[in-house]
Amino acid sequence: MLEHGGRLREAARRTGIARADWLDLSTGINPHGYPVPSLAAEAWQRLPEVDDGLEAAAAAYYGSAELLPVAGSQAALQALPACFPPGRVLTLAPTYAEHPHAWRHHAVTALPAAALDDDAVDRTDTLLLVQPNNPDGQRFPRTRLLAWHARLQARGGRLIVDEA
Repeated sequence: MLEHGGRLREAARRTGIARADWLDLSTGINPHGYPVPSLAAEAWQRLPEVDDGLEAAAAAYYGSAELLPVAGSQAALQALPACFPPGRVLTLAPTYAEHPHAWRHHAVTALPAAALDDDAVDRTDTLLLVQPNNPDGQRFPRTRLLAWHARLQARGGRLIVDEA
């Protein structure tokens, strides 16, 4: 199983620094979360329904009907590689470790962001990026992503950008 989070208890034990004195930036979980309003009990007691309006609400919000509701981005991340035949996948090193792990039955190459260029993109079937990249915060301009998408699409490849 892949490691997630900073393993704070272990770090506190190993260093002798109290757990309360750490600021754990290893996870996207904010200890001072957004104030969520009270939700009706029914929201926690029922599964989604086919005709509950979720797709219409999401399409209106995102401005596109091209969407697929899933039970969290992790479910999509794990299922996505099965949608494509085995091939060459290019991603960053380092990046969110679940991505290369999910694509392990493909030929995965991981490059530092500085080495990611048109030539590298031309040698892959799938360019898989996390934006901003985790853990280094690397970002790519929209124009660069669209250019890479066009290069890949012209020969049947694909660009996947995880902005979760």
